[in-house]
Order: sequence, then structure tokens, then C-alpha cells
Amino acid sequence: PKLAFFFDEAHLLFDNASGALLDEIELVARLIRSKGVGIYLVTQSPSDVAPKVLAQLGNRVQHALRAFTPQDADAIKKAVRTFPISKDYDVEQSLQGLGIGEAFVTVLTPRGTPTPLAWTVLIPPDSLMAAMDPTALQQHIAASPLTAKYSQAVDRDSAKEMIAARIQAAHDAAVQPVAAAPEPVAQPAGGGRATQGVDVGSIVSAGAKIAVSRQGQAAIRGVLGALFGAPKRRR
Repeated sequence: PKLAFFFDEAHLLFDNASGALLDEIELVARLIRSKGVGIYLVTQSPSDVAPKVLAQLGNRVQHALRAFTPQDADAIKKAVRTFPISKDYDVEQSLQGLGIGEAFVTVLTPRGTPTPLAWTVLIPPDSLMAAMDPTALQQHIAASPLTAKYSQAVDRDSAKEMIAARIQAAHDAAVQPVAAAPEPVAQPAGGGRATQGVDVGSIVSAGAKIAVSRQGQAAIRGVLGALFGAPKRRR
């Protein structure tokens, strides 16, 4: 892998872990290998890792296991069953006899099959025990082929943020005040015919109110009498 993550004391990831969390860890372990990223879980015993996650791990480096209690003996038997079958070693006995820097190792071949189990002496990497000098660190980062892709932070909007923005926009549109009706334009002096902006409905409503009032009825009778003459009274 081009990038590797090592999780020390990995059993802490699985203690009291919910089923949903285990499903996510399994999914990440399954898909991330195709992206050139490695995940290494460092713990005392394979039984510390959830079985569905352990099944996704192709490389195994198992250091010595000691059996001081019946529970330790059971843990060794479980660990032996997770290794490829070997005709060269009594794995259960050999696991307890491994020394410092020794481990049983099996990895995946280019065909995706596990290699035979090998009793291996590991050479520790030649590295500093202190923090790297900041200048040298920046030089290594600048020379890395991953810098061009990962040096710029990208903060894309999540689905939650997109939905929240749509809800807020709909809310803002709903609370906007309705546009007020245009004010009527006053009649110009001199008897002009400008009627733009006059609310006809308001005029009809006002006329109806006048017609039903007493003063309005008297005025209407007066107008009709002037036009058609006063009605004759019968004797």
C-alpha cells in the first residue's frame, strides 16, 4: 500500500462496539484496499478483533502467545484455527516458543491467496527514536507523489448541508410579505379622464354601502324624481 494506518491497542475499537459501527469498520476494511491504503490492527490476540473484520485482513504477523491461564490456552487454540494449515510447524506449540522479534507470518500473494505460514525473524526498521526535524519533514512531504493530490484541503458540502440549505430557502420564501396592492391615482384637476390605478372593486363596494343607507335611498329617489317626474298621488 502507498499509505498505511496502524491502530495500536485495536481491541479498544471493538469493546462495546455497536453492530452499526462494526458494519462500517468491515466496509472500510473491505473497500480501502483497492485504493492503495492499508489498515493494520495491532493487538495481543486475534480474538480481540471482531470476526467479520478479522476475515477482511489478509496479512498476519503473530508474535508469541503465552498460556498462563485456561483462558490463555483457549485463546491460543482459537488463534491457531485462524492460520493456514501448516505441515512444517506444530503451530500451537510453536506460538508459545517464539522469542523476541520472532513471529509467524502469512500474507496474500498477487493472486489473492495466503502464503504458507513462515516462522520469521523480523528486522526492526532503521529509524529515529525522536521526532523528525521540521525542515526535513517538509522536504519529505514535498517530494511525496501524494502531495499533488492531498495537499489541498477540499471541504465539499455533505448531503445534510444541501438538504438544510433547501429547507432554509423554502422557509425564507414562505415568510416573505405579500406585495401590497398599488395605491389609486388621484383624479387630475380639470375633469381629465385619467383613471389608472383606480380600484373598481372599492368603488362598487362603496356605492353599495351608500345605496343601502337612508341618505343614499333619499338621494336616489330625488334623482329618479327629477328624471321621470314625481309620481301622481291617488285621491
